[in-house]
Amino acid sequence: MTNTNKPTHVGTILKEDYLAPMGMSPSDLALKMRLPEGRVMAILNGREKLKILTATKLASALGHHTGYWMDIQKRYDAWAAESSEELPQIGVSQEPDLALSRVSMAELSRETEKVIKATQGGASRLSTMVKLWPICYQCVSTRN
Repeated sequence: MTNTNKPTHVGTILKEDYLAPMGMSPSDLALKMRLPEGRVMAILNGREKLKILTATKLASALGHHTGYWMDIQKRYDAWAAESSEELPQIGVSQEPDLALSRVSMAELSRETEKVIKATQGGASRLSTMVKLWPICYQCVSTRN
């Protein structure tokens, strides 16, 4: 099912709800965020996604919190994914199963154990594994 209610892109919100009322130019925002003006312009014009570090700098420059800006980006990304004609309209996720995609469970567990051994102490084994699982998955999957 395609979502027809297109959310507003973070760049449009920045231009219309923040920069214009504040009388701030894209150059001013870039200086305040300590980013290249080209990157700020790309975000404002919808050519680049807002990433976490940029959202943190934006939160510092304009207020709100990082999550506020990332939520706007996530809503737009979700709409774009649902609206894509590349995805079949069968209601089944086309994303690979995280645990079984690029690496075996055993290999992922071995990587997790290595990290746990390197960081012994403090946290319980289960909480450490839960926290490190995404990191280990990313490390292992980049090798394949």
